[in-house]
Amino acid sequence: MKPVILNHYSSISESDILQFEIEHGLVLPSDYRKWLLYNYGGDIDEIEFCFRLDTDKFPIPSFESDAVEIILFVRTLLPIYANEETLEWYYNFYKIEHQWLPHNMMPIGLQSDSSMVLLVYSDEENGAIYQWDYNHQYYGNWVDPPSEFPNIWKIADTFDEFLNGFVLLNEIDPDLYTLLHSV
Repeated sequence: MKPVILNHYSSISESDILQFEIEHGLVLPSDYRKWLLYNYGGDIDEIEFCFRLDTDKFPIPSFESDAVEIILFVRTLLPIYANEETLEWYYNFYKIEHQWLPHNMMPIGLQSDSSMVLLVYSDEENGAIYQWDYNHQYYGNWVDPPSEFPNIWKIADTFDEFLNGFVLLNEIDPDLYTLLHSV
């Protein structure tokens, strides 16, 4: 189920996307590019929708129990240019200025706990989606491949698969849903 995007940002053109790609020397995957042209980012109702990780397909080494279900609360899918919370700003801060991200990934989404959703934009995994876990980040200068980043793990093979991984929170955890609505 694809999440409902609230507070859409203004539209973006093909030439805006091309300008971003040229500025950063990259080519965005076609499913993500198509989504940007149609949606261009916005906020997700994170009390209603959450991303359910398929741990059979994408196991996380730090979680050894089969009983653990992992859900991610994604609050925003970033626009390229729009306001202070943009893909451009996060790309420059986390990737260029601090080099806290692998060479082939860029942030495309924000989570409630300051973690991020990353998109692979080159190599054989082009278009894959990864989770960047803020709570386990090493703030050093990374140069190793993604498998060497202890705070990054794969959550979807494509952007479309990522979007289709969203579920209604009240269907998978009614108690948590009720608790979040009572706050």
